Amino acid sequence: AEEIKQEDIEASFFYKVYEKGHGTEVDWTQIDLNVATFINSWAFYAVSPNLDLTEGLEVGKDYVLEAYYQLSAGKESHTLGKTKTEGTKFRFTLVEEVIPPVEESPFQYVMMAYSWNDNEIEYPTMLAKGCPETVIQKPVYSFKIYGFEAFTEERIHDLRLVLRISEVDNPDPWAIDVWQEIPFEDYGFGMWSFGYEKAKELMLESWQDEHKKICVEFYLEGFDQNDEYARFDNDGENYKFTFTCGEDTSTKGITDFTLTINVNGEVVPVPIPETDCYEVEVPFPLYLFKIMKAEVKTDKPMKHITFFSTLYNTADGPSYDQDAWEMTNFKQQAENTWVVDYQFGKELIEDEWLLQNTRMQKTYQFFVVAEDTEGKEYMYNNGDEFYKFHFTCDDADGISLTPNPSPVGEGSIYNLSGQRLQKAQKGINIIGGKKVLVK
Repeated sequence: AEEIKQEDIEASFFYKVYEKGHGTEVDWTQIDLNVATFINSWAFYAVSPNLDLTEGLEVGKDYVLEAYYQLSAGKESHTLGKTKTEGTKFRFTLVEEVIPPVEESPFQYVMMAYSWNDNEIEYPTMLAKGCPETVIQKPVYSFKIYGFEAFTEERIHDLRLVLRISEVDNPDPWAIDVWQEIPFEDYGFGMWSFGYEKAKELMLESWQDEHKKICVEFYLEGFDQNDEYARFDNDGENYKFTFTCGEDTSTKGITDFTLTINVNGEVVPVPIPETDCYEVEVPFPLYLFKIMKAEVKTDKPMKHITFFSTLYNTADGPSYDQDAWEMTNFKQQAENTWVVDYQFGKELIEDEWLLQNTRMQKTYQFFVVAEDTEGKEYMYNNGDEFYKFHFTCDDADGISLTPNPSPVGEGSIYNLSGQRLQKAQKGINIIGGKKVLVK
């Protein structure tokens, strides 16, 4: 767990070797282990000569190696590999066989920390042979590397990772072909490690669009005590991870979008679907049309979300000049809720339009753009067609032009939002049930 501190952890390895059937006659041997951390995981190791478990044993007899681990952190203690009375057992028979000495590889293993499609971090361990190519079967939209850890003999120095990203089956070797050399940090006793300060994303968006098949491959190289070149790979082949790029279908970014509007004094929340050509023809004339609030729900943390809108004459079509569009930033209201709140409403119909008695045809067009905390952009825009409200500006009841409106006592006065007024205000008022323009 992340809250556990390294200095609070104690670890020990217990073992005993005995002739089969004589386990109770042998005491446990305890080896205290050192603790190291590596990208959300713990490593326990002993700095001591290799133990020869066959020392003092007789050829031809059956023996048992019994072992377990004891870990403690603060007040908590855990035993691994042991029941109430027994540890994990490895049985073997000691035989007399002379094996000629072989020059062993100075490399023991390398461990890679990576994740794909935002799944949990994986830690595969690669040996000097017998490591099959890792093929990810599902479409991959994210491939992140967190770091590497290697164990070697102490005679190795200047260890580095050589990593390549290439496009599979592409006759042009320079299409993506990228080699990188990354030095390891030497922690002593044959322990090597390096990690990115922030997970390194290998995926490019263009690969997703083209569904490229990518291979990430690597090997290790260094020098021994005689400064002779030494390479660690999969029996002459590089370690490989292969996958086909695809789009992220697990998260939408924006899951819900609701626009609250005021039409002719009635406030209505309108759910906006993601696609399906959302284009609304308002079937009745409007003398009042306000945008009251825009609200979106997300399924992942966002950096910022912006509401884009424009208003134009339907017959003229939209203008894509930057000045024709209004950009309003959403404010985060809750963990996954963002809101644009026009406190008194954003008015889309001007008083002068109603006075012209020409039944103006207007279109209100809008969409939403979001960017998550990792810099990925999401468009909520009806599949690049945008969202549109088509409406007609008209005063169905007629508007009387009165330079001197009736006093309050001769009739109740309201504004177009339905709020009662003490006296008539400049603009359109409802006096005695009729709309009156006050200049």
